[in-house]
Amino acid sequence: MGQVYLGESPGGEPVAVKVIKPSVVDSETRTRFAQEVEILKTIWGARIAALLDADPDAERPWLATEYVEGLDLSRHVAAHGPLPALLTAALGATLAEALAGVHRQGLLHRDLKPANVLLGPNGPKVIDFGLAVFAESSVSLTAPHMVVGTPSCMPPEQANGEKPLTPAVDVYALGAVLLFAASGHAPYRADHIHLLFHQVADPGARPTCPGPRTNSSRCSPPCWPTARRTGPPTTTSAALWVSSPASTSGYRRHCSPEHTRSRCCRCPGTGRLRAP
Repeated sequence: MGQVYLGESPGGEPVAVKVIKPSVVDSETRTRFAQEVEILKTIWGARIAALLDADPDAERPWLATEYVEGLDLSRHVAAHGPLPALLTAALGATLAEALAGVHRQGLLHRDLKPANVLLGPNGPKVIDFGLAVFAESSVSLTAPHMVVGTPSCMPPEQANGEKPLTPAVDVYALGAVLLFAASGHAPYRADHIHLLFHQVADPGARPTCPGPRTNSSRCSPPCWPTARRTGPPTTTSAALWVSSPASTSGYRRHCSPEHTRSRCCRCPGTGRLRAP
């Protein structure tokens, strides 16, 4: 639904700017985006990427959150292999703390997965509350029997479209994330998404757990990258500006030769960022 860019705050600090794609901007998308902004305003904590500013009513709705320098868990495992047991346990405790804070606000994340866990220099942070909902809310933006979320980390009741959901859905997803962190694979795997949904929803389908994958040469501690912050990409003449500063209340979105996925794992595509 959106693209994420590395940008700058009015004071020059790096920020992550999420912008809705023009092809999907309609009344329903705006309503969902506005709900995401309101939810981000209600949650905070050391393990949540904080909301800085937003304009859901702009021609292209956008929001800006703190920039977390580091790979997400999915890319970290792909690049360095599964985490050692001790670091997996530490990751689990940290993410459980983050989810406890979310649940205390009466919210459900509903889409916790390796790609939504950023491994920053100060520890992991949870991102992307685009599917988050209030647990006790009777109002839903999702059509009846419509399932939203990532099936590889989804509990059976969510895959079956059951409502209302409870915090248990996030606890299940946390277990799936930790399994991936320790082994490099999700609980269920299939070549087709419909088959994957069937496996998740079928109580008789056993998870595919061949055991942890070990590769000491690719699994170097610490759990999260230790790359030093070198500051935001330089705004040289090579930078590609995709909007004026005024369009995001002073937050600039740009890309440059120095801005690659290795520096900001939340940006789509590989290599240089492209204008939408």
